Amino acid sequence: MGKEEKLVRDPAVVAGIVRGAEVCRLGMADGLQPYVVPLSFGYDGQHIYLHCAPRGKKVEILEKNPCVCLEFEQDIELSKKGGPCSWGYRYRTVVAFGKAEPVEAPEEKAKALNLIIEHCDATRAGRSFTGEELASVRVYKVALEEATAKVSP
Repeated sequence: MGKEEKLVRDPAVVAGIVRGAEVCRLGMADGLQPYVVPLSFGYDGQHIYLHCAPRGKKVEILEKNPCVCLEFEQDIELSKKGGPCSWGYRYRTVVAFGKAEPVEAPEEKAKALNLIIEHCDATRAGRSFTGEELASVRVYKVALEEATAKVSP
């Protein structure tokens, strides 16, 4: 099976993989140097929400270049059928592109943080945050401008 046969553009499949992924890998460009970090995330069906410390390498990079690449995965399993040259992976992945924009409004920031919490542990979502808690983190919103899935059964 070639790579094109594995490509899926169906928004429902893309959303299903994103919702089922445990981690989002955030790819950024620091000048000519790529920088990728795994993060917890929230998803509202249109935007990915990410959080980090108020200062640091991610913030510095995103302030210079908000263009990002996001990767999500599910059901990763190595198949060792035959010799090593014919081994392959079973997977469901999504690669998406967008621009990370800071979320500043306290209400939107709290909503985003609850989406992140809900994605990690639904039993803890819906909490209130103090002003101090909201000030202690930076939240970014990424509208998915382009997102495609690849599925290898």
